[in-house]
Amino acid sequence: MNNLRSVDLNLLVVLHALLEERHITRAAERLNLSQPAVSHALSRLRKMFDDILLVRAGRVMVPTAKALGLKHDLLEVIAGTKRLLGQTDFDPALSQSTVRLAMSDYGSKVILPGLLKKLRTEAPGMTVHVRQLDRMGMVRAVEDGVIDLAFGVFPSVTPSLDRRTLFTEKFVCVLDARNPASRHLSLEAYLQSAHILVSMNGEPEGEIEAALAAIGVSRNIAMVVPHFTIAASLIPGTDAVLTVASKAVPAESERAGLVVVEAPFEIETFAFAMVSRKHGLSAPAAWIAQACLGVEVNEALVSRG
Repeated sequence: MNNLRSVDLNLLVVLHALLEERHITRAAERLNLSQPAVSHALSRLRKMFDDILLVRAGRVMVPTAKALGLKHDLLEVIAGTKRLLGQTDFDPALSQSTVRLAMSDYGSKVILPGLLKKLRTEAPGMTVHVRQLDRMGMVRAVEDGVIDLAFGVFPSVTPSLDRRTLFTEKFVCVLDARNPASRHLSLEAYLQSAHILVSMNGEPEGEIEAALAAIGVSRNIAMVVPHFTIAASLIPGTDAVLTVASKAVPAESERAGLVVVEAPFEIETFAFAMVSRKHGLSAPAAWIAQACLGVEVNEALVSRG
């Protein structure tokens, strides 16, 4: 290591990608290299630093203590080299990168239409992969480097993650227009009704149940579904009630014979947020993050209040 002439700076670029992606295949895709080439580079890096650097743990690779200690200096070296060579900043118009996102179907409905328009006009070569995970699954995926950005409701995150609010949302109740309760949804009528619950893990938890528990009552769940987008379509012709985020209600709800009303008890609003790793977000992922912060919420959705 004392002889700088023997150091291949390209290896440091590979190490940076491996520490960010924690996955050989994804690092190879990011660097536009073959998987064997990245594996060979990792072998050389292990000899260079006399450390295994990354240890396989399931589907990801976990950095050793030494690798984590190198990360800050590595970022400085790469940034300094770019400045020295006069490299230009990331250009989304020329990028062929893939960025991985996680969100529910609610997040997809709100965020993706605007994001796709921005991609097609400003970054046509970029690809976005979207996965659906529950809240804890999204947080773990971001921490492990499996996902670049997660979108959803995150009351708290670990110190290693950054959370930025995109907008504040409220809950509303959706009923069939022929349901007598739709004309005046009292708390008594609400509690006597059957309810549609949207839950990826099938458990009645979250803001609605917390609000009911605060006033010492609970509701009767008739059906549990994992997707927001189908929930409202189940209501027509039934006496069921759907309590859901307002932007999950389709714009054509009135034509479908649905009525949207305020909940007969107080439910706290919630912040819909974007979560990422605090340090080391790739330039393409950082561009997507900035794009999402500026994306206008899908205007095809019903907005109440």
